Amino acid sequence: MRQLADGVYLLRGFPPNAINVYLVGDVLIDAATRQGERRILRQIRGRALAAHALTHAHPDHQGASHAICERLQIPLWCGRGDVAAMETPGGISNSQAPGWLNRLQTRYWTGPPHPVARALAAGDEVAGFTVLECPGHSPGHVAYWRESDRVLILGDVLNNMNLITGVPGLHEPPAVFTPDPARNRESARRLAALEPALCCFGHGPPLRDPQKLADLTVTMPQPKGWQQYNNPNFAPGTQVIAASVMAGLGIAALGLVVVPPCVTAWMVAFTVGVESFAVPIELVREIVRVPAITPVPDVPAAVEGVMNLRGRIVPVLNLRACLAVMSGDSAGARPERVVVIEIAGRRVGLRVDAVSEVVKLAPEQIQRAHGLLLSSHGGCAYGIAQVADRLIVVLDLELLLQHAMRARNHAERHVARAEPESGQATGA
Repeated sequence: MRQLADGVYLLRGFPPNAINVYLVGDVLIDAATRQGERRILRQIRGRALAAHALTHAHPDHQGASHAICERLQIPLWCGRGDVAAMETPGGISNSQAPGWLNRLQTRYWTGPPHPVARALAAGDEVAGFTVLECPGHSPGHVAYWRESDRVLILGDVLNNMNLITGVPGLHEPPAVFTPDPARNRESARRLAALEPALCCFGHGPPLRDPQKLADLTVTMPQPKGWQQYNNPNFAPGTQVIAASVMAGLGIAALGLVVVPPCVTAWMVAFTVGVESFAVPIELVREIVRVPAITPVPDVPAAVEGVMNLRGRIVPVLNLRACLAVMSGDSAGARPERVVVIEIAGRRVGLRVDAVSEVVKLAPEQIQRAHGLLLSSHGGCAYGIAQVADRLIVVLDLELLLQHAMRARNHAERHVARAEPESGQATGA
């Protein structure tokens, strides 16, 4: 087996990287097909294993699970949404779309059912990794994330090879194996927002370039809820579930429909100075390294300027100045990032010290800002939520956008004035 990171090993297989199995500490993650039992047991011989965990209950990941758990007398863990499929006779095949390809997998790859000793949920710990729920490819698909060195084991949320040709490269998993592609894309965006330094896939070689992950998720089709939320002509009062926790963020002035928070939603969390902030993941288009930023005259000090994002002018807010946060180096050695958000077709870059994680917040966790909190952070705090042992400020995007749109308008006028002058100079 090959070591990829501290305590993380990729077992050998043939063809290489086609169906991956990982050893993480004393936990075996995934178990290939039913034919993979012998090669897995041979490579882990002599190692004391505490458990066997799955990313998801598909034939090419659980095939040898029953045999390995029985042989080594270790418990099986999997995502809570896949427990029924893993424990029930015929559960794996019933969870797959009908078709000859899935029938072949059922016949030759699927392993017997096996009792699940532990149903994994978001926030659980497995061999030093945090469990992230990322459904779509299967109802109970999970990924494993280690913040300390930014290692991500993401199963089949994305593939890093073409499953037909074997050629390396990032792809969405085939729709025939993915019951809910739209939900899987949401999961992929959440994982890409973590900016993993090392991605370990179910299929394909490891990837050490987080920008490639971000670039792929940008090209994915947006979910229907996002398109509705992004439509300024959408009829008032229409329910937009994708905007679940956006109520009160003050963006109705842009002609958007906002409904009261009613469901749990995902937020991208980042640090500025010594504080943590968050914005809804539905609004995050991409996260990039800080590019060249062009200053713009006669704008608020919090507006750092504009950047050219693949030919598109995007205003950039420096959140350290905009939010008047306490100084402090929360990012350590990690480089700063620009979080690009989009509302009603308008993109804005938020310069932050570091993107830390993706968090799931229920409506009751967010307490509305009032008093001192409301007047602090440049008046841009919508509310505050406690996550574990720290507080995260959920931002009010209206004021941030007011700053940004002012910068955009100034930049466009500045460019418009500069073009005639440039043309005259060229003609002379």
